[in-house]
Amino acid sequence: MRDRFNDVLKHDFELIFQQNILDDFEYDAEYIPVLKKNVEQIQHLNFTDLNVDIIGSIYNTLIDNQEQHHRGQHFTNVNEVDIVNAFCVNKDSELILDSGCGAGTFLVRAYRLLKNYHNELTHEQLLERLWGIEVGMFPAF
Repeated sequence: MRDRFNDVLKHDFELIFQQNILDDFEYDAEYIPVLKKNVEQIQHLNFTDLNVDIIGSIYNTLIDNQEQHHRGQHFTNVNEVDIVNAFCVNKDSELILDSGCGAGTFLVRAYRLLKNYHNELTHEQLLERLWGIEVGMFPAF
C-alpha cells in the first residue's frame, strides 16, 4: 500500500493523507443531522467541476458567521475577486501573495489569469508564482 500512497503524493494530494484540522474538527451535536443531510445531497458532485463560489458557500455554512466575524474572515465572491485581480495581475506578474488567503479564491483566479498570459508554463511553474498565508487551518485546507 505504501507504494500506492507514495505514487499519489507525487500528484500533489498529500493533504488528503496527512493529519489535518478535519481530523480534530468537532461539530455541535445539533448540527450532526444537518451535516449528514448535506453530505447525502452533495456526495454525487464532482468537486473539480465546482467553481470557487460554491466551495466558499460550503465553507460559510460550515463555520458559524459569528466565528467568522470574530476571526475577521470573509468569503469574497468571484466577481469581486476578478475585479481586484484585473488591477493586480498582469503578464509581468512573477509573484502573487495573498496574505489572508482563506480558501484561496484570489489565488485560484490569479492562476487562471496567469495561465492565459503564459500558456507555455507548466502547472508547477505557475504554482511557484502563487503564495498564500492563512491563520485558519480549516479554510486553508
